Amino acid sequence: MRLLGIFCISIGFTGIGLLWAIPAFGQATQNDSFVVKQEVVGDTQAPTVPTVITASAVSTTQIDVAWSTSTDDVEVAGYRLFRDGVQIATTQQTTYTDTGLTPDTAYVYAVQAYDTSLNISSSSATTSARTFAPSTTRTAQMVRLTDIYIEPDSTSAVFTWTSNVYTRYVLRWGKTADYELGSVRGEVYKKTHKTEVAGLEPNTTYFYELRAYNRYNRSFLLSRSTFVTDTVLDTQAPANVTNLQAIAQGNAVLLEWGNPDDTDFAKVRIVRSYLFYPEDPLDGFVVYEGGAERFLDTRAFAQGEDAYYTVFTYDTSGNVSSGAVVFISATGDTPQTPEAEGATTTPDALLQDRDEDERIMLLDFSDVIFMQDGSVLPNEGQRVVLESDKPFLVQLPAALLPRHLKTVTVTLRDASGEEYSYLLRSNAEKTKYEVFLQGVPEGVYPVSFLVYDYKTQLRTSFGGTLLARYPISQAVVDEVGRSESARVGSTLFLSGIGGVWLFLLLWWYLRVSQRRTEDN
Repeated sequence: MRLLGIFCISIGFTGIGLLWAIPAFGQATQNDSFVVKQEVVGDTQAPTVPTVITASAVSTTQIDVAWSTSTDDVEVAGYRLFRDGVQIATTQQTTYTDTGLTPDTAYVYAVQAYDTSLNISSSSATTSARTFAPSTTRTAQMVRLTDIYIEPDSTSAVFTWTSNVYTRYVLRWGKTADYELGSVRGEVYKKTHKTEVAGLEPNTTYFYELRAYNRYNRSFLLSRSTFVTDTVLDTQAPANVTNLQAIAQGNAVLLEWGNPDDTDFAKVRIVRSYLFYPEDPLDGFVVYEGGAERFLDTRAFAQGEDAYYTVFTYDTSGNVSSGAVVFISATGDTPQTPEAEGATTTPDALLQDRDEDERIMLLDFSDVIFMQDGSVLPNEGQRVVLESDKPFLVQLPAALLPRHLKTVTVTLRDASGEEYSYLLRSNAEKTKYEVFLQGVPEGVYPVSFLVYDYKTQLRTSFGGTLLARYPISQAVVDEVGRSESARVGSTLFLSGIGGVWLFLLLWWYLRVSQRRTEDN
């Protein structure tokens, strides 16, 4: 017979577990043996001692210390540096710059290594160095600039330079040669330096002065010049065209619109589709590209009776607007939304999208964000008030919309009943669908939004009102106030004069009456 059993020993304080297998009960033989397995579950071994440590005086107040790399059975986490027996630093590097020392003074250094379990090695051998004594020779340690690189962006500049000897530095800068904006100081003596100047303005010329101080604290002018910050990259989409109209002329369609008045406006691109509104400048047939404000599409109905147009605007930086849209039919039909390719609308499929269907059905005008001059406009009572003739941004949070393919449009109707529609496109962060619109004249504009979900083929619409008002400047208010004050003042003045004359007439009448009485 053989023994069936396992005997386990665990020694917690050493972190070692022993697994001891014992032969099964039965007739033992001399061939029976034990198998012992040892498993390390904790780290108690310290790293090796750094074997080499050096210290080099760099200046009257600085010593650079370096040491060799330690090894460990798991991982070396860092090093502890001691000066004259007192710990002064903890670092993961194998070098350290000790500053703020006393001139002509000797210092003794040692280093220890430690691992991730905080096991600490023994101290290394000590090494020493003496800081420089103050120099009595003014020609000692001449400093020369070997190279300098300035890398500006729109709001900052990075300076990198190298000198022939160890130096510290002072860098000053400003918009004039007085360097009035600021300075930065480097107190560590090195040959290669790098620093950043922040808080600058785009496309601006700055003056700078770079001075170095050698190890005996003598000053040297390294560089004095200028640099120019970069121009801010334009990532803002231009405004859409205004008053887009399509007029059928036989088999042709005349398109008319107003280009935005942006100073960086470059061109428009008109894209035609027979399926639905083109959602980007490559989604259909490009029928026109240029700076005009009207175009005759002679092949509008060449392949269908319905034509969907989107007019995109471009700025000089290549940014593209969301697109203004218009539909026209040779038969007078209304625009139709397409079915998604390969989409199924079985009850099961619709059931799977029930949550998103409910989400899209709950959209409301109060969910729309209107912004003008960088501020969010109040959206109260299904109405938003904005300043007329000023551009404004319309946004719809992406989290409120289905995750799959959809088209979002907004339509404004003016006082004459004309309607103008625009696409809302996803922003770069994929957080909002938005459209940037030119300002509109004073008036009340009914606004309607349409969200079409290609997967479920659901259409959701909602709307509200935009009230565009002409802004009354403070100067106009002050002028009206002054005019009113002047009018009131004139009225009071004239009233005062009238009162005086009335008093004099009454006094004269009483005197005449008194004299007649006396004569009688």
